[in-house]
Amino acid sequence: MRSITTWLRIEPQSDAIPPGPDTALQARISDPAWMLGRQWQLGELTGDDAGSPVGVRLRAAAAPLTRLQCGGPDGEVQEIDPTDPLEPLVQAEAGQAATWSAAVAGGKHFLRALELAGLDGLTPALRDAFPVLDPDPGGRDPLVRRRFRVLRREGIDGNALRAAVRGPDGEPRLPQHPQVQQAQQDAFLDVVRRWLAWHPDPPAGAGTAWVPERFEYRFAVAATDPVAGSDVVLEAPEFRGGRLDWPDLRAADAARVLTAATATEPVPLLHSSLPTRATYPGMPANRWWEMEDGDVSYGHIEAEGGDLARLMAIEFATVYGNDWFLAPCDVPYGSVAVITSLVVTDTFGGATLIGPAVHDGWNMFGLSGIRPHILVTLPVLGPTLEGSPVEHVRLARDEAANLAWGIERTFTNVTGEVVDRHEAWRDRIAASVTAGMPTPDDAMRYILANDPPDYWIPLVPTADGHRSIRLQRGEIVHGDGQAFPASGDLLMPGQPLAIFDEEVPRSGLQATRSWQFARTVTGGCWAWIVRRVRPDRGEAASGLRFDELTAE
Repeated sequence: MRSITTWLRIEPQSDAIPPGPDTALQARISDPAWMLGRQWQLGELTGDDAGSPVGVRLRAAAAPLTRLQCGGPDGEVQEIDPTDPLEPLVQAEAGQAATWSAAVAGGKHFLRALELAGLDGLTPALRDAFPVLDPDPGGRDPLVRRRFRVLRREGIDGNALRAAVRGPDGEPRLPQHPQVQQAQQDAFLDVVRRWLAWHPDPPAGAGTAWVPERFEYRFAVAATDPVAGSDVVLEAPEFRGGRLDWPDLRAADAARVLTAATATEPVPLLHSSLPTRATYPGMPANRWWEMEDGDVSYGHIEAEGGDLARLMAIEFATVYGNDWFLAPCDVPYGSVAVITSLVVTDTFGGATLIGPAVHDGWNMFGLSGIRPHILVTLPVLGPTLEGSPVEHVRLARDEAANLAWGIERTFTNVTGEVVDRHEAWRDRIAASVTAGMPTPDDAMRYILANDPPDYWIPLVPTADGHRSIRLQRGEIVHGDGQAFPASGDLLMPGQPLAIFDEEVPRSGLQATRSWQFARTVTGGCWAWIVRRVRPDRGEAASGLRFDELTAE
């Protein structure tokens, strides 16, 4: 009688009390015959003629990534140095060095450098020539006014000074005012040279990779194929900020070409080495009678019948975990490498030509739409230091009000201070309640529309004429006639903003701006503001109501 037998899960079992795979995986010594039987059961007595790899010879060629295009296909193409990190070039903001707080900080640093050089006698004249400008001429923000009254007496405008002492070629020069004496000019120019190196120009194309209507970065990099000679264009159409690595890229269409003014020669690579086994914590031993890491017990891993990912991880660790070898090869930093041949020699002297690991559309360490033997090494940074967010905005949907909201929790004012708009709103409400007039107990009041919190910026659904919906930023005028528009850079106050409707899911988004600092492989320093977009925790309820009659 024929039958079909299937197994959903196969694992060793034990009749001991308590039963379980942890007992069955133990190797308790009973007698030599039992030990030989156990070795036979595990296949240790079975031999074959498979040799171990003892030599690797790799031939490849590499070409540097020399072109960057921020934004869409219509963006300007700029040539970049392959040693410059890509993350600051893409994520840096154009106006971060031209703000009032940056001007005050730069001026303070210059005055400190003058003092260390013994030129502090020029400080009063510099304060008269480059005074700190008033960031709030209308005097509407008391915090800004207090900060300005303190800093205008001791600081200078670093941005105005930078324009005066930086020549057209980037070299330092003497300002027209104040006049620097002949004996102090060399020392003054040395201070200016070091200060300009500390206060460099923003990267070319800064701020153009951010797509505000999509709340994401968009850019493309290109190199010349070192073997075929054609262009290899890699694009990141939906980069949400943060750490950048090769999985964030994909191959662009063949019609997209980033032209270059200068051509680069490929670098040939020839590498020979002795392969070593790939190891990791908790790796199973090669033989049964060998001590293993006691902190890892695969028998105690719990997995249901349908938990395929966990079962595959266990199977890989216990069956194939010791079948991998490493043969590291150094490639140029920030390049596209093409492997032309990989030959492995085993212990029997046999040579095997290894091809790319491609199986049914899947390949390891390869990008979508690109040949499988091309490896991309992006010029990215290592560990970075990230500060607290200087701006925090939530994009949330409100189905009851048929709106979406840009909830601006914090932003940075003109003086560089982080303002909590929620706390400011609570203080304003408390002050208005205290100053309000008492009303009779039986008084009724009609409210055309109640006031949502003033830091909730409405995003109104609007048809754009192309069968799609945009969330257009607006503002709510409160009952007292006062409007509270957006204040931070993410919601772009004073500029039109219409976010695509599909970019704000029901779970919402969280967008932040924060400073990052990192060092490059050559020892240089980079500091920039990065924008990150992450999923939020769900919808929001503003409590917006219309035509309401309430009793006081």
